[in-house]
Amino acid sequence: DDTNAPLCLCDEPGILGRKEFVSDATKTIIEKAVEEVAKEGGVSGRGFSLFSHHPVFRECGKYECRTVRPEHSRCYNFPPFIHFKSECPVSTRDCEPVFGYTAAGEFRVIVQAPRAGFRQCVWQHKCRYGSNNCGFNGRCTQQRSVVRLVTFNLEKNGFLCETFRTCCGCPCRSF
Repeated sequence: DDTNAPLCLCDEPGILGRKEFVSDATKTIIEKAVEEVAKEGGVSGRGFSLFSHHPVFRECGKYECRTVRPEHSRCYNFPPFIHFKSECPVSTRDCEPVFGYTAAGEFRVIVQAPRAGFRQCVWQHKCRYGSNNCGFNGRCTQQRSVVRLVTFNLEKNGFLCETFRTCCGCPCRSF
């Protein structure tokens, strides 16, 4: 396990600051591979429908930027949590991750191919004030859930569907 692995997808991974980890050459390889998938589908234009014939994209391509909404990445459907009395303040933002750590702790390149018409977005809902006290004898606790994103395996030159952890809420838990 990498000690710089962030708590949630899209977080800056520690002090190393690897925001530009994916090289332009790698981005080009991924872009071309995604374009090939689009051509195989025999459909012209842009959008997720170009990729629905490919098994990995069909299974895992649900976070395409033009369709995903903030509520899709929440830990629950309607605030507050049914089993928690209240939620602490959250900061909500979207991001387009280009790399991340899987739920198993493995470092992966996440597919982003804007020229080919495929971009994956994730919404983060992080505790705004960390683990502050809340309610009566409670503490704000970062809640995480999983999302499945399309990744690219450079060694095998192929796509995978993998699970990543993302921040999805901040319930006030009593102790």
